Amino acid sequence: MINYAIGREINGKTILYGKHNFIITYQDLKEATIVANQIGWNVYKLEKMETQEEIDKEHTE
Repeated sequence: MINYAIGREINGKTILYGKHNFIITYQDLKEATIVANQIGWNVYKLEKMETQEEIDKEHTE
């Protein structure tokens, strides 16, 4: 499943759009694009990354 988030770059860092301390994600690229265009931000594709701890845990099991 691909998720998208709305964000923008500020001072070299990507800031993701959210409400009440939660990032809002979208599964539909069209919906995310509409919302992003309304507020003048961009759409970013989110990808799950494994941490080194998760990788180590897989190798020890």
